[in-house]
Amino acid sequence: MFKTANEELFDALVRHQTYLLRYSASLSNELIKILNRSEEQTVDLIKKMLADGRGLRGPAEVRRLAGLFKKVKKVRSGAWRDVSKVAIKEAETLAKDESSIFAGMLGTFSLFALKLLAPKKKKLDLIVSVYQFQGRTLNEWLQNAESEDFRKISATMQAGIVAGESVAEIVKRVVGTKALDGKDGIVQGSRNGIDSIIKTAVQHITSNARAEVLNENDKLILAEQYVAVLDNRTTPLCRSLSNKIFAIGEGPMPPLHFYCRS
Repeated sequence: MFKTANEELFDALVRHQTYLLRYSASLSNELIKILNRSEEQTVDLIKKMLADGRGLRGPAEVRRLAGLFKKVKKVRSGAWRDVSKVAIKEAETLAKDESSIFAGMLGTFSLFALKLLAPKKKKLDLIVSVYQFQGRTLNEWLQNAESEDFRKISATMQAGIVAGESVAEIVKRVVGTKALDGKDGIVQGSRNGIDSIIKTAVQHITSNARAEVLNENDKLILAEQYVAVLDNRTTPLCRSLSNKIFAIGEGPMPPLHFYCRS
């Protein structure tokens, strides 16, 4: 059956969205692996500093614990720095690539030869460095995740020490067990945080890169359509907006929430 140019473009964008979802999952896994590399060193520090089991029985022990926290923070901060470095670089590349891919799709499926204007690099860089999603930039979300990571690790360690737990029990509290692949440790929350931030950031960057292409070519494109992935995970908000058509720049721009796939 014959398809219109808009239908061909729609199908191409749906296929591309599937690729983007896979890409965001792959990038998330890569960044989590970077963070995980610091766990062995963190465990070694905990074991070494708490080996004698003296607890918090005096000022000297309190100072020693503060020293342990400082060393753990240094190790984790190094890992988070590497996470942020890779994430920001990937984000900048994604913004550039996505604007080119989207412009190419518009030109490929048009019935006429369109001379599309490309967004300037400065505008694409702003998507990563200045534009916010869910109230923060990508870098700000990663900094917040790092702060929460150390806060939870230090609080968990201190609670274990006060409760008189063994070193093995405290380590288990922090990094979890091998049997459950670490999912029962407090640092699993940090892994989940990276996953949430990255998958949402990819949606944010691609949506804004496309918007910049549309803004540069606003006389050629008349409207845009909001499309949600409809399944049992779709939020009521995205479900209510799916397939609605808006004038360029007037409709809601995904991501409307964390893990938004629209």
